[in-house]
Amino acid sequence: MTFSSLKRVIAAKAKKTEKKIDFVPFFRKGNYLPVLKESQYKVDKFSIGTVPKDISGTYLKNGPNPVIDDPKSHWFDGDGMIHAFNFKDGELFYCNRWTQTEKCKFTQKTGKRFMLNLGDARGFAVLQQPLEQLEIKTGYRSVPPNMMRNTANTAMTVHQKRFYALLEADYPF
Repeated sequence: MTFSSLKRVIAAKAKKTEKKIDFVPFFRKGNYLPVLKESQYKVDKFSIGTVPKDISGTYLKNGPNPVIDDPKSHWFDGDGMIHAFNFKDGELFYCNRWTQTEKCKFTQKTGKRFMLNLGDARGFAVLQQPLEQLEIKTGYRSVPPNMMRNTANTAMTVHQKRFYALLEADYPF
């Protein structure tokens, strides 16, 4: 049996066993919804108070944010997005950018996800990810150089004056 016929069998079984999700997870509501575009702007309105004039600096936050908004995806599947809050002279500025990993650039260019994600792991579909890994390792499926699952969506650090976005399971980006 070839990979393609095995994939068809798994996909057919996965479709039959796929259950409709009858609840909306917390990461698909309110402030947890994905930010679908990069932006930058000056924050003019505050619900309470003002920005102190004597505070100056930048607060950075890294977190998962999918390039493609897929209701089946899991929170951990999101590509890294860095949010910057810059305080200067009593003013606040906001900016966000996706970490341009190879996985993120592939998704932006093609409009497709590179591989199955954690959110796809329901029912019989759990077998699809190991099959994809086997295809890659045996050379049946080619993977562009440096194309890893790295989302760089977990943490950040500075080392030797270079800024890195991190995912625990992969190399720094």
